[in-house]
Amino acid sequence: SVSMRETRKFMSIYKFFIEDLEKKHRLARSFDAKTEKEKADSSNKFDYEIYKSYLSLNELLIQKYSIAAAIYICYYIRLSNNNDKNEFKIMMENILVIDFLYYPNQLQDELIKNIQLEKGIVANDSLRLNLFICFIGIMTRIAVFLIGPPGCSKTLSFNILKKEMKGKHSKSKYWQEYPQLVVI
Repeated sequence: SVSMRETRKFMSIYKFFIEDLEKKHRLARSFDAKTEKEKADSSNKFDYEIYKSYLSLNELLIQKYSIAAAIYICYYIRLSNNNDKNEFKIMMENILVIDFLYYPNQLQDELIKNIQLEKGIVANDSLRLNLFICFIGIMTRIAVFLIGPPGCSKTLSFNILKKEMKGKHSKSKYWQEYPQLVVI
């Protein structure tokens, strides 16, 4: 059984992904519509490299990727057994008829590519996942509990997002598309 709280959480995350994918699709289309000269002169050239993969999206794919990403966050990452994760992944791919892990991995890649990691910090799987979960928790205003042994990037993930998420004042155009994180 699933509680109403879990259902609300899923719907908040799903809605975030719908809006985020639609925004990225619009940004990619608007840049793609520019002339070659405008593209060459554009200060947003780097952003286009990130967003061009969103050009091929249609309404159905946006829905499927949003569902997959919400399921990934709400259920998939909670599975501790790799066999269970693999079975779950296969089941979701059969139902959704897409690569279940494609969009969550793509968003994790985007987050890492647009972060200035300090010298000596490696973007390992733990950091990638913790950044992703913290980012989604912040964007959807859902409480997140990161649990793990010391040194697995829990505090580091939040501190990185605190440093990067400055809204319109962010150095990276990628982070300017998201609201400012205000820590009290």
